[in-house]
Amino acid sequence: MRAALLSQLLWAAVLHLLQCSQISSSAQNPSNCKIPPKLEKSCSCEQSSAGFSITCLGLNSTSGLGHLEPDIAKNVIELDISGGCLPCLELSDLSALRMLEVMRVTHSQVRDALCRKRKDTKLPHLVTIDLSHNYLVRVDESLTALHKLQNINLSNNHITHIQPSFSAFKQLKSLDISNNKLSNMNEQVLKDLKPSLQHVDISGMTRQM
Repeated sequence: MRAALLSQLLWAAVLHLLQCSQISSSAQNPSNCKIPPKLEKSCSCEQSSAGFSITCLGLNSTSGLGHLEPDIAKNVIELDISGGCLPCLELSDLSALRMLEVMRVTHSQVRDALCRKRKDTKLPHLVTIDLSHNYLVRVDESLTALHKLQNINLSNNHITHIQPSFSAFKQLKSLDISNNKLSNMNEQVLKDLKPSLQHVDISGMTRQM
């Protein structure tokens, strides 16, 4: 009887310690991954050991992302703002996302990659951008503000012209410009592609009449 009682008391103590540990852990990270009230209906956030991943559907503006709590913004590593109506990307709205590595803006009616031409960017760690399935008609030098990009997806747009600007991407590994309306590729564009490039997709080009 005494042995059974001691065993029960020991288990009770262990469970109490575990509960205290969970409460302490929660208290150390009370905010978890909060979304600003104005974005709660459109956005969700997931937390991993690497950081936060935010997904927003149907946005018509990125201004709300500027209201993320500082402790959240500085730990966002992945952002998906697809399925909305965003004529272009306003980098100033995303300037607090200093650790952002991956950004997807697909099916969002984007016509210009960036709203403003800039020489630099506040996204020093951004290596992947997906602008596929939009209304882009050209790729100009404004995109080179994101000069650390390694993976660029511009597939399934309406691109008819690409300026020879890919030389700016010193670490470019993957480029997808398939299923656009380029009747031919400028030779200089191909020459500008870096030796680091591992994948290029220019399939499905539609010749302009």
